[in-house]
Amino acid sequence: MQLTKNQILIASSFTIGIIAIIIFNSMPTRQVESTGEVKGETSEVLAMDKIDIAKIPAPPTQIKNTQPNIAAKYAILVDKDTGKVLYEKNANEVVPIASTTKLASAAIVLENMNLNDQVIVKREIALTPGSTMGLKTSEKISVEKLLEGMLVVSGNDAARALADHYGSVDKFVAKMNEKAVEIGMTDSVYKDPAGYDDSGRSSARDLAIIASYNLRFPIFQEIIKKTEYDLYSDDGLVKHHLKNSNRLVNPGEPLYFPYAIGMKTGFTNDAGHCLVTAATKNNHTIVGVILNTNSTTNEASARVSRELLSWGFSNWQWE
Repeated sequence: MQLTKNQILIASSFTIGIIAIIIFNSMPTRQVESTGEVKGETSEVLAMDKIDIAKIPAPPTQIKNTQPNIAAKYAILVDKDTGKVLYEKNANEVVPIASTTKLASAAIVLENMNLNDQVIVKREIALTPGSTMGLKTSEKISVEKLLEGMLVVSGNDAARALADHYGSVDKFVAKMNEKAVEIGMTDSVYKDPAGYDDSGRSSARDLAIIASYNLRFPIFQEIIKKTEYDLYSDDGLVKHHLKNSNRLVNPGEPLYFPYAIGMKTGFTNDAGHCLVTAATKNNHTIVGVILNTNSTTNEASARVSRELLSWGFSNWQWE
């Protein structure tokens, strides 16, 4: 496949796996074989003229001629290491995405903020509506712990506190939109750091891009697979009980999926039930996005995501 000049320029700045997803985002075919691998946090960023073709992993091949019956309006399943699309359904539609917005917020925190910084929670942040981790006024808590609260229990208050610590909510959201453009998320416009504002928009394909991007960070992978635990403020005076809102990673849940490693739930009335997932089996990771499930039950996104991930591992084969 011939790369455009613009794609070559992008490749000089980003990981090869992300480039693969950007490339298939621009192609008209339903399934595209693209090349690349997602770099680790300390790996060298490769330009296209430095790629060792022999080291590029082969994309998986479909071994069963079946398609899943995905009970959601929008979906995509991607092989993380090659960017190959294994399944998609209305993946380019621009729609509300609820708290899956927080994946973009996580990217800004991981790349631009010191995880050891201490934040003093303001009263207006402690009063943040919607899903919260229960921050208290004047509580002292680190950026890393706020990141956990944002990703594990989808804390809107944690997202707001992180944005405020960055400088302001407006500056933080501007950075989110800048990052989206930077990594090829052509369908995304963010309006707040939490996804509470449903005028923010993205697509299943774009969410696969930001999900794959964030998996470069070991600390992100550690956080999204946590199940249930107590987290304390820096001075030990405030306890937050965190239980992962993703049913796939909790062994105590009926929909537990042993290969799941995270990643982010979401729900609003406009967005419906949403879930961005990742699962690893035999050292191969697939990323799935489910937006707006047909069913309105609380477990709907986990159930549909589990079906999609299971189908991926059962119907595709890696060398």
